[in-house]
Amino acid sequence: MYMKKLFTLITLLSALLVASCNKYDDTLIWQEIDSLKDRVTAVEALLKASANDLTIVSVDETDDGFVITFSDDSKVIINNKANGDSPIVNIEEDGDMVYITLDDGTILTFRKYELEENCKVYYTTTDDKMLLCDSGFGAILISSTFENGQGLLLFDKPVTGGGAWNGMEDLESIVLPPSVETAGNFYECTGLKKLYCKATTPPAASSNFLSYYKYGTTQPYQPIRCTIYVPTESVELYKSAEYWSDHKDRIVGYDFENDVVVE
Repeated sequence: MYMKKLFTLITLLSALLVASCNKYDDTLIWQEIDSLKDRVTAVEALLKASANDLTIVSVDETDDGFVITFSDDSKVIINNKANGDSPIVNIEEDGDMVYITLDDGTILTFRKYELEENCKVYYTTTDDKMLLCDSGFGAILISSTFENGQGLLLFDKPVTGGGAWNGMEDLESIVLPPSVETAGNFYECTGLKKLYCKATTPPAASSNFLSYYKYGTTQPYQPIRCTIYVPTESVELYKSAEYWSDHKDRIVGYDFENDVVVE
């Protein structure tokens, strides 16, 4: 009903504009039509997000309105709050729920995005340069931050695959979550010093997933000599796993619960 009213109003304004465009300055009418179109776009996006059961990652208030970010990385931008043209009259957060009230009285209910440990991938670099992965994780990257020397990638669901990190020479260390099933590709990550993998079962790996190419040598593929930290109870599994075994001398047990190396 809400959408039908807006479309009807846009149609009427367009008809008036066509009838009067030869007589009057139509600037204000066009501005009104553009404003209504923006409202329709915003409301359509909100209704679609509600129908798809998306969760809300964040609601950021701006000078002109709101920016709402959903778990599929889509955003709804609401402007014209100050002059009363916004289709949203209220956004209320209550516990793990968010209630959005439209100006026709419709209330849309969303759950807040619940971040799990398995949705996080940490990394560090030699500087504050952002390093983003590709879509190889099988999960949607919803945000990325870098602060206090540590980066954090957040995904919309548990990470079950590896990312293509190859060629990221500034990558110093990374922590893969317990749910990871594929190690990813660290080929040519020559600055990598520490690789933490929380998975108790060694993730699938490729032959050169942790190596670099050195020209002019009889054995051009050289291992990246980073320390590999794995769950203490899984050390022997990693040392005997395919391709991980190529780095067995650098595989070390780690107590992730207490954040300590186990000798």
